[in-house]
Amino acid sequence: GSAGSGPYILGDRITYADLALYQLLHDEDLTQNERQGLPVNQYPRLRALVDAVEARDGVRNYMSSKRYRG
Repeated sequence: GSAGSGPYILGDRITYADLALYQLLHDEDLTQNERQGLPVNQYPRLRALVDAVEARDGVRNYMSSKRYRG
C-alpha cells in the first residue's frame, strides 16, 4: 500500500520506523491517559499508528505482561 492507505508510515505494512515512532510517542507519555497527548482532531494519523501498533498480538501480549513496566 501507499503512504496514507493504512495506519502505518508506509500504509498497511509495518516497518521499523513505525515501531521507532511509537516508542518515541510512548516514551514522551503521549500514548497514555486515553491518548490525551495526541488529540484526534490534530493527530489522527499518529493516533491510528499508536492504535495499530498496540493492537498487534506481540505488542498487546507484552504490554499486558509482568515484563512491561509502562
